[in-house]
Amino acid sequence: WMTAEFASVARGVAPLRRLVRTIPLPPACMELVIPRAVSISGVVGADPAENINPQQTIAGSDQIIAPVVTFAGELAVSQAMYERGQFDQIALPDFGESYAAALEQQLVNGTGRNGQMLGLLSVSSSSVDGVPGATLSTYTDGTPTPGWMIQNIAQLAANVADNRDRPPSFGLIRPSRYFWLAGSIDNSTSKDSAMRPGTGYLNAKAPDDGPFGPFAGLPFYLDPAIPNTLGGGGNQDTAIVVRGSDIILLEDEPKFSAFVDAAGGAEQMTVFLTYHVYAAVFTTRYPSAIGSVGGTGFQIQAGW
Repeated sequence: WMTAEFASVARGVAPLRRLVRTIPLPPACMELVIPRAVSISGVVGADPAENINPQQTIAGSDQIIAPVVTFAGELAVSQAMYERGQFDQIALPDFGESYAAALEQQLVNGTGRNGQMLGLLSVSSSSVDGVPGATLSTYTDGTPTPGWMIQNIAQLAANVADNRDRPPSFGLIRPSRYFWLAGSIDNSTSKDSAMRPGTGYLNAKAPDDGPFGPFAGLPFYLDPAIPNTLGGGGNQDTAIVVRGSDIILLEDEPKFSAFVDAAGGAEQMTVFLTYHVYAAVFTTRYPSAIGSVGGTGFQIQAGW
């Protein structure tokens, strides 16, 4: 049996997990708190005069809280299959893939309520205690073109760079949206085939989610967790740009266990395989490090 080549169900890739800062989750806690300065401090200006008092600022701070959430799954198999079929060698990597896909969904779409993480698309654009929020842009166009779409992504990246005072480091886009951009020839802006969207350098040894592009000077990663049901009509998607070093993901070591139901009844001689991971994420250390652009220009084209 070639158990190492086990074919599981189709699951999406999880680029954010490796693109943001990842550190171990501290033990014995159910929420994490980070202090955050909300007033400008430090050295200001330049003055050639001597024996002067430095400009004074009054310290101000708030705090951001991230709950520790649980990702868990259980699988029931016969004891014979577990013991004679080396099923743990199949189940463990399959649980890992499933966790990665579920984590990506939370990192992108989590609402921050009812035990969920606060995902990128749920970070508010409103300022909190003077700290700028995320940048939300709209591309309105009844007949969108690749050139105009990429220009709107570039404008989004510029606004994020201005608001954060540092540039974003990468972008996220749905796989089918990327291939629409790569396969659509926009003669008004891309007469030279080398300048067409999506024809940038691709590294064949890179993970299958990217980087692709670049678009607007940024490497883009294909993320199937981005929904295609946004907008009033429910048929729009979005592009996201992020400064990855401003996001902190904290993960505990996965825990895998197996126990046998020996109580009798219908499930006797059944082995229950369980897998769970504790994780937390800070997406609002610098909310302005996150930007997204959507709108009618991001309508899903027929056949795509």
